[in-house]
Amino acid sequence: MLFESIKTATEGKETVFIAGDFILPDIKWPLIKLDGYNTLHDKFVELIAKSSLHQLVTDITRKRNEQETLLDLILCNDENLCTKIEHQANIGKSDHEVLLATLQVLRDHRPTSDVIYPRKNFYKANYNLISETLRNEPPMPTMYNIKNVWGHFKNKIHKIINLHVPVRRLKGAYNSNKPWIGSDILKLTQRKSVLWRNYIIERSEVAYKSINE
Repeated sequence: MLFESIKTATEGKETVFIAGDFILPDIKWPLIKLDGYNTLHDKFVELIAKSSLHQLVTDITRKRNEQETLLDLILCNDENLCTKIEHQANIGKSDHEVLLATLQVLRDHRPTSDVIYPRKNFYKANYNLISETLRNEPPMPTMYNIKNVWGHFKNKIHKIINLHVPVRRLKGAYNSNKPWIGSDILKLTQRKSVLWRNYIIERSEVAYKSINE
C-alpha cells in the first residue's frame, strides 16, 4: 500500500518530498545492487530504481548498543531541492538521530494568468467632463508650503480620474507554468533519469546503450 502510494505520487508533475523511518536496514545507500535482498527490500529498491526518486541520506541514522543502521530516509524527485542534510542528536529516549533538511524553495512572485488586476481605461475616459470639472473647481488656496500644494493638486486629479475614467480588468501577463512540458516529455525525462541511475549502479554496456535508445 505504501509503495503504491509513493509510486502514484511520482507519476505527476508535482515535486515529491517524503521522509521517514522505512525500517529497511539491509539496503546500503547509495545503492550498490538492485536485487538480492528479501522480498520487502527488493520491492523498495525496484520502486526507487524505476521511479524518478532520489534517496538523499547516506550516513547512519540509528545507533542501538553497538549496532549502527541507516533507517531514516529522505526521498525526493528533485535532487537539487535539498541543499543540506544535518544529523542532530536524538530526542528523548529515541535511538534515531534527528535529520534536519534544508530545502531550496524558489517562490515565483509573478502573477499567473488567472489573476485579474484592475486598471483605469483612459481610452474610454470622458474628457469633456474632466475639462468641465477642472474649470468648475475652486481656485487652489494660497499655500507657501510646496508639499501641501502638491498634495492638494494630486488629490484633486485622483478624484477626477476616479469619477470620469472607467476601470478595465486585465489578466496578468505572466504564467509561471511551462506549458511545453507535457506529460509525454515529463515521462521521457523521468525514464532517462532512471536509465542513467541504473547505468551508474551496473556500469554495463547494455545499460549505457539503453540511455540513447
